[in-house]
Amino acid sequence: MLNIPSLGLVPMTKSTLLGVSIAAIFAISMIFAQTVTAEDDKPDYLKIEETKVTYHADEDGTFLKAEIKTEGKIKEKGAYGYGLLTDGGNNVLALTTHICASDSPFQGDASDKKCPNPVGLLDEDFTRDNDGKKFHAHILDLMPYTDACKAATGLDDGLEVDVANSVATNGGVPGVSPDYPVKESGKKIRVGNVPTDVLGDGSTVPTIVSFEIIPVTSGSSLDNLCLINVGN
Repeated sequence: MLNIPSLGLVPMTKSTLLGVSIAAIFAISMIFAQTVTAEDDKPDYLKIEETKVTYHADEDGTFLKAEIKTEGKIKEKGAYGYGLLTDGGNNVLALTTHICASDSPFQGDASDKKCPNPVGLLDEDFTRDNDGKKFHAHILDLMPYTDACKAATGLDDGLEVDVANSVATNGGVPGVSPDYPVKESGKKIRVGNVPTDVLGDGSTVPTIVSFEIIPVTSGSSLDNLCLINVGN
Protein backbone atom coordinates (compact mmCIF):
# COMPACT_ATOMS: atom_id res chain seq x y z
CA MET A 1 0.00 0.00 0.00
CA LEU A 2 1.27 3.46 -0.89
CA ASN A 3 -0.97 5.18 1.65
CA ILE A 4 -1.71 8.34 -0.30
CA PRO A 5 -4.48 10.13 1.62
CA SER A 6 -7.90 10.52 0.06
CA LEU A 7 -8.65 14.11 -0.89
CA GLY A 8 -12.35 13.71 -1.67
CA LEU A 9 -14.36 13.38 -4.88
CA VAL A 10 -13.41 15.87 -7.59
CA PRO A 11 -16.46 17.77 -8.98
CA MET A 12 -16.40 20.37 -11.80
CA THR A 13 -13.57 22.25 -10.15
CA LYS A 14 -9.83 22.28 -10.48
CA SER A 15 -8.44 19.14 -8.87
CA THR A 16 -6.10 19.16 -5.90
CA LEU A 17 -2.33 18.89 -6.42
CA LEU A 18 -1.02 15.50 -5.39
CA GLY A 19 2.26 16.73 -3.90
CA VAL A 20 5.84 17.31 -4.97
CA SER A 21 6.96 13.80 -4.03
CA ILE A 22 4.83 12.14 -6.71
CA ALA A 23 6.67 11.65 -9.97
CA ALA A 24 6.41 8.67 -12.29
CA ILE A 25 8.24 7.63 -15.42
CA PHE A 26 7.17 5.81 -18.54
CA ALA A 27 10.41 4.62 -20.17
CA ILE A 28 10.33 5.14 -23.93
CA SER A 29 13.59 5.22 -25.85
CA MET A 30 13.05 8.46 -27.75
CA ILE A 31 12.24 10.63 -24.73
CA PHE A 32 15.02 12.22 -22.68
CA ALA A 33 15.04 12.38 -18.86
CA GLN A 34 13.61 15.62 -17.54
CA THR A 35 13.51 17.47 -14.25
CA VAL A 36 10.32 18.67 -12.60
CA THR A 37 8.83 21.59 -14.52
CA ALA A 38 7.60 24.71 -12.76
CA GLU A 39 3.84 25.16 -13.03
CA ASP A 40 4.20 28.27 -15.18
CA ASP A 41 6.49 26.40 -17.59
CA LYS A 42 4.02 23.60 -18.25
CA PRO A 43 2.26 23.53 -21.61
CA ASP A 44 -1.33 24.72 -21.28
CA TYR A 45 -2.66 21.27 -22.24
CA LEU A 46 -1.13 19.91 -19.02
CA LYS A 47 -2.85 22.52 -16.84
CA ILE A 48 -6.17 21.12 -15.65
CA GLU A 49 -8.94 23.68 -15.40
CA GLU A 50 -12.05 21.60 -14.63
CA THR A 51 -12.92 17.96 -14.02
CA LYS A 52 -16.15 16.02 -13.80
CA VAL A 53 -16.69 12.44 -12.65
CA THR A 54 -20.09 10.76 -12.85
CA TYR A 55 -21.41 7.22 -12.37
CA HIS A 56 -24.25 5.15 -13.72
CA ALA A 57 -25.47 1.71 -12.71
CA ASP A 58 -27.30 -1.00 -14.59
CA GLU A 59 -27.71 -4.77 -14.35
CA ASP A 60 -24.06 -5.22 -15.36
CA GLY A 61 -22.64 -3.07 -12.56
CA THR A 62 -21.54 0.50 -11.84
CA PHE A 63 -19.59 2.47 -14.43
CA LEU A 64 -17.50 5.63 -14.31
CA LYS A 65 -17.42 8.48 -16.82
CA ALA A 66 -14.95 11.35 -16.57
CA GLU A 67 -14.25 14.59 -18.39
CA ILE A 68 -11.13 16.75 -18.06
CA LYS A 69 -10.88 20.31 -19.37
CA THR A 70 -7.46 21.88 -19.79
CA GLU A 71 -6.30 25.47 -20.26
CA GLY A 72 -4.90 24.75 -23.73
CA LYS A 73 -5.79 22.55 -26.68
CA ILE A 74 -4.93 18.90 -26.14
CA LYS A 75 -2.44 17.64 -28.73
CA GLU A 76 -1.49 14.09 -29.69
CA LYS A 77 2.24 14.74 -29.55
CA GLY A 78 4.95 13.69 -27.17
CA ALA A 79 4.39 11.29 -24.30
CA TYR A 80 2.02 12.43 -21.59
CA GLY A 81 -1.43 11.89 -20.19
CA TYR A 82 -4.02 12.42 -17.51
CA GLY A 83 -4.63 10.20 -14.50
CA LEU A 84 -7.60 9.53 -12.23
CA LEU A 85 -6.21 8.19 -8.97
CA THR A 86 -8.36 5.65 -7.13
CA ASP A 87 -7.96 3.07 -4.36
CA GLY A 88 -6.13 5.48 -2.07
CA GLY A 89 -3.65 6.39 -4.79
CA ASN A 90 -2.55 2.80 -5.43
CA ASN A 91 -4.34 2.63 -8.76
CA VAL A 92 -4.66 5.00 -11.73
CA LEU A 93 -6.99 5.17 -14.70
CA ALA A 94 -4.56 6.69 -17.20
CA LEU A 95 -5.46 8.37 -20.50
CA THR A 96 -2.22 8.49 -22.47
CA THR A 97 -0.60 9.25 -25.81
CA HIS A 98 2.93 8.04 -26.62
CA ILE A 99 3.73 7.56 -30.29
CA CYS A 100 6.27 4.83 -31.13
CA ALA A 101 5.65 2.99 -27.84
CA SER A 102 3.19 0.20 -28.52
CA ASP A 103 0.91 -1.11 -25.78
CA SER A 104 -2.65 -0.86 -27.04
CA PRO A 105 -4.47 -1.95 -30.22
CA PHE A 106 -6.42 1.32 -29.98
CA GLN A 107 -3.32 3.41 -30.72
CA GLY A 108 -3.39 2.77 -34.46
CA ASP A 109 -0.41 2.53 -36.81
CA ALA A 110 2.36 5.10 -37.25
CA SER A 111 4.45 5.17 -40.42
CA ASP A 112 7.79 3.34 -40.42
CA LYS A 113 9.43 6.65 -41.30
CA LYS A 114 8.06 8.19 -38.12
CA CYS A 115 8.71 5.13 -35.94
CA PRO A 116 11.45 3.00 -37.53
CA ASN A 117 12.15 1.10 -34.30
CA PRO A 118 9.07 1.21 -32.08
CA VAL A 119 9.27 0.10 -28.46
CA GLY A 120 6.77 -2.64 -27.69
CA LEU A 121 5.49 -4.93 -25.00
CA LEU A 122 4.41 -7.72 -27.32
CA ASP A 123 5.46 -9.41 -30.54
CA GLU A 124 6.94 -7.46 -33.45
CA ASP A 125 3.79 -7.59 -35.59
CA PHE A 126 1.70 -6.10 -32.80
CA THR A 127 4.33 -3.47 -32.05
CA ARG A 128 4.49 -2.20 -35.62
CA ASP A 129 0.71 -2.21 -36.05
CA ASN A 130 -0.08 -0.47 -32.76
CA ASP A 131 2.50 2.26 -32.29
CA GLY A 132 0.44 5.32 -33.18
CA LYS A 133 -0.26 8.43 -31.16
CA LYS A 134 -3.99 8.03 -30.48
CA PHE A 135 -5.11 8.54 -26.86
CA HIS A 136 -6.17 5.35 -25.09
CA ALA A 137 -6.92 4.19 -21.55
CA HIS A 138 -5.23 1.84 -19.11
CA ILE A 139 -5.85 0.71 -15.55
CA LEU A 140 -2.42 0.72 -13.89
CA ASP A 141 -1.11 -0.26 -10.46
CA LEU A 142 1.42 2.06 -8.84
CA MET A 143 4.43 1.34 -6.66
CA PRO A 144 7.35 3.28 -5.09
CA TYR A 145 10.34 4.28 -7.21
CA THR A 146 12.90 1.66 -8.18
CA ASP A 147 16.57 2.50 -8.75
CA ALA A 148 15.92 2.53 -12.51
CA CYS A 149 13.40 5.35 -12.16
CA LYS A 150 15.65 7.26 -9.79
CA ALA A 151 18.48 7.09 -12.29
CA ALA A 152 16.29 8.07 -15.25
CA THR A 153 14.73 11.10 -13.59
CA GLY A 154 17.39 12.22 -11.13
CA LEU A 155 14.69 12.16 -8.44
CA ASP A 156 15.02 10.20 -5.19
CA ASP A 157 11.32 9.86 -4.53
CA GLY A 158 8.19 9.23 -6.53
CA LEU A 159 5.85 6.65 -7.99
CA GLU A 160 6.33 4.09 -10.73
CA VAL A 161 3.92 1.96 -12.72
CA ASP A 162 4.01 -1.71 -11.77
CA VAL A 163 4.82 -2.88 -15.31
CA ALA A 164 4.88 -6.60 -14.50
CA ASN A 165 1.35 -6.59 -13.12
CA SER A 166 -0.50 -3.91 -15.05
CA VAL A 167 0.83 -3.04 -18.51
CA ALA A 168 -1.01 -4.01 -21.67
CA THR A 169 -1.34 -7.25 -23.54
CA ASN A 170 -2.92 -7.67 -26.95
CA GLY A 171 -6.56 -6.68 -26.67
CA GLY A 172 -6.26 -5.82 -23.00
CA VAL A 173 -6.78 -7.96 -19.92
CA PRO A 174 -9.92 -7.13 -17.88
CA GLY A 175 -8.90 -5.32 -14.72
CA VAL A 176 -5.28 -5.05 -15.84
CA SER A 177 -4.95 -3.12 -19.10
CA PRO A 178 -8.40 -2.66 -20.62
CA ASP A 179 -9.16 -0.07 -23.27
CA TYR A 180 -12.19 2.12 -22.74
CA PRO A 181 -13.64 4.76 -25.10
CA VAL A 182 -11.43 7.87 -25.01
CA LYS A 183 -12.16 11.01 -27.01
CA GLU A 184 -10.28 14.29 -27.05
CA SER A 185 -11.52 17.43 -28.73
CA GLY A 186 -10.13 20.91 -28.30
CA LYS A 187 -9.46 21.43 -24.60
CA LYS A 188 -11.42 18.40 -23.37
CA ILE A 189 -10.69 14.72 -23.02
CA ARG A 190 -13.29 12.15 -21.96
CA VAL A 191 -13.38 8.50 -20.96
CA GLY A 192 -16.47 6.40 -20.34
CA ASN A 193 -17.89 2.98 -19.57
CA VAL A 194 -15.19 2.14 -16.99
CA PRO A 195 -16.44 -0.50 -14.53
CA THR A 196 -15.67 0.63 -10.99
CA ASP A 197 -14.84 -2.91 -9.86
CA VAL A 198 -11.51 -2.71 -11.76
CA LEU A 199 -10.51 0.52 -10.01
CA GLY A 200 -9.92 -0.88 -6.54
CA ASP A 201 -11.97 1.47 -4.41
CA GLY A 202 -13.48 3.21 -7.44
CA SER A 203 -16.31 4.79 -5.50
CA THR A 204 -14.27 7.98 -5.20
CA VAL A 205 -11.63 9.68 -7.33
CA PRO A 206 -9.38 11.51 -4.82
CA THR A 207 -7.60 13.57 -7.43
CA ILE A 208 -7.07 13.99 -11.16
CA VAL A 209 -3.63 14.91 -12.47
CA SER A 210 -1.63 15.38 -15.64
CA PHE A 211 1.81 13.89 -16.14
CA GLU A 212 4.67 13.52 -18.59
CA ILE A 213 6.39 10.29 -19.57
CA ILE A 214 10.19 9.40 -19.72
CA PRO A 215 12.46 6.33 -20.73
CA VAL A 216 14.09 3.10 -19.39
CA THR A 217 14.29 0.34 -22.03
CA SER A 218 16.29 -2.68 -23.10
CA GLY A 219 16.41 -2.75 -26.87
CA SER A 220 12.80 -2.79 -28.02
CA SER A 221 11.46 -3.85 -24.60
CA LEU A 222 9.96 -1.56 -21.98
CA ASP A 223 11.40 -2.30 -18.53
CA ASN A 224 10.11 0.52 -16.32
CA LEU A 225 7.10 2.84 -16.48
CA CYS A 226 7.10 6.13 -14.62
CA LEU A 227 5.63 9.69 -14.85
CA ILE A 228 7.20 13.08 -14.12
CA ASN A 229 5.72 16.53 -13.49
CA VAL A 230 2.65 15.02 -11.89
CA GLY A 231 0.18 17.72 -10.90
CA ASN A 232 -2.68 19.79 -12.20
